[in-house]
Amino acid sequence: MVKDKAQITQQKILESATEIFSEKGFDGARVNEIASRANINKAMIYYYFESKENLFAEIIKGFFRECDVLKLELKNEISMMKNTDSEKYFDKVEKFLNGKKSLIKIILIDSIKSNSNDISALATIMPILEDRKEDFKYYKLSKDELTQQLINRFFFITIPWIIFLIIGERWGQFFEIDRNIAKKSFMKVFAQYRDEYYNSL
Repeated sequence: MVKDKAQITQQKILESATEIFSEKGFDGARVNEIASRANINKAMIYYYFESKENLFAEIIKGFFRECDVLKLELKNEISMMKNTDSEKYFDKVEKFLNGKKSLIKIILIDSIKSNSNDISALATIMPILEDRKEDFKYYKLSKDELTQQLINRFFFITIPWIIFLIIGERWGQFFEIDRNIAKKSFMKVFAQYRDEYYNSL
């Protein structure tokens, strides 16, 4: 029962912190506000997470854990080498990320502005991305080839995709382009890069 209560309290803190960080960013978020939103004493946040930085890091880790669950589901359901499945893949990921847009924006912004001395989103993400190299363990790649594949996947597939999912609708409104038309055009280019990427492995 005590364990359950602790888990419930931690979950309340994480949910409230995610809301506050999403509304105000990391720098603008205050522990007092998070405690108030969670309806708990501020000391409880420090008891479970020690600092605002650790709390933010735990939220990011939780996001990547959810990503891993989604990744496993997609791996079992979808083949990215099929054009019909790639659209299905895109739709499922888009649905997942729609509820995470604010958090992703914070992660991207914090990663851009952070310097090497910061305990930040960037410091949390890098070890997680390092683990992603496991995806290539079945391919016999040289160090240079591995570096190139990691660059291709992250900077030319993952990041453009995330940016489109986050601001694609607003971009379409600005240029007066229908969302579905923009998505179809984006998917066409995405499929080309996807095919080139997988064929290069």
